[in-house]
Amino acid sequence: MIANFRFAVKSEAPVARAAGALLYPCTCTRLGALWCLQLGIWRPRGQLVLASSTCARHGPSATMRLSCSLALSGLFSQILTNLGKARDVSAALSVALRFAMLLERTKPRPTDVGRARLRFELIRARLARSFAISRALLGGSYAKGTAIRGVSDVDLFVVIRRVEARWGGDTVSSATVLRRIRDDLADRFPLTETRRDAQAVVVHFRQGHRPVDIVPAFFLRMSAKGYPIYLIPDGEGGWMESAPEAHAAYLKRCDERCGSKLKRGIRLLKWWAHSRTPSIPLRSFHAELVLAATQLAVGARTYSQIMRDAIWELYFRDGAALRDPLGISGLVSAASTDVRRASLVNSLEHAYGHAQAAVAAEEKGRGNEAIRQWDIVFNGTFPA
Repeated sequence: MIANFRFAVKSEAPVARAAGALLYPCTCTRLGALWCLQLGIWRPRGQLVLASSTCARHGPSATMRLSCSLALSGLFSQILTNLGKARDVSAALSVALRFAMLLERTKPRPTDVGRARLRFELIRARLARSFAISRALLGGSYAKGTAIRGVSDVDLFVVIRRVEARWGGDTVSSATVLRRIRDDLADRFPLTETRRDAQAVVVHFRQGHRPVDIVPAFFLRMSAKGYPIYLIPDGEGGWMESAPEAHAAYLKRCDERCGSKLKRGIRLLKWWAHSRTPSIPLRSFHAELVLAATQLAVGARTYSQIMRDAIWELYFRDGAALRDPLGISGLVSAASTDVRRASLVNSLEHAYGHAQAAVAAEEKGRGNEAIRQWDIVFNGTFPA
């Protein structure tokens, strides 16, 4: 007996796996970076994959297909074996697709990135007129590729020459340097709120744009691997060591090791923290280092599994500070105060129960229940 099946040409390696399903980059020439979902039923030489495919924007017709008539003998039993591993593969694909949609929805738009760079240049030019600046670089989530649309602030790392922090042969407090930068920017932007934070000067531009955090820094030395180490405000008037370029490179290496799933997992975790009401006081730098150091995204893992295990890891640690894997920044705290740490742990406990229930439901083929549980975790923002 013969039957017709539609096949999609395999163009790239899978980037995620979900209970018998593989997640591939979309082959649609109009879409590029979004996803197509394809059942992982392989021909012996691995060149073709049975396509029960859905493009996130263009639908099944977006993928490249070729028609093929195949005898059901042998292939049919292979299909049944694969489907038996997940009693509802379409449900598993549905959960995976929703995670892909959430990642796309929370990714900064090109206009967001362009606006961030414009603010960066505007502030850099102003400070260069008032301070002896050796360099300025974009830092934080935008520099590391873990920024969230409409959530992440723009971090401007301003390296100032030491002469700006010397007085009578001694180094002045970081609070003094922050005050000088705040006063200078307040003079340049009189209609814009400019305030001093613990470790940065924060400029709140109007029109709903995200604030810009200006972090003053002084060069200290080069690391063993050739990355510059700086002194930045420690939040208590003193100075602490920081190496943004070294940490960005470390995160990039870890992300490449797990097929680009690490940074996406970090973005999901950040969105979870932001989606709650009130938002969860989880420090981004801590979350990034925990996920990178524990290698939660390495191997054939779904975003459901990565998200569940990330929440568990943070909860199991009881919000304790993490020692910097690079040995530069010392202990990196999960929250700024003990009260916020306790609030973080309570939120993690609640989220883990629902995340575990979601993964268990997905593994049993109960896709609708898995989606319902994830929607609870993400406070009603998980794609319907």
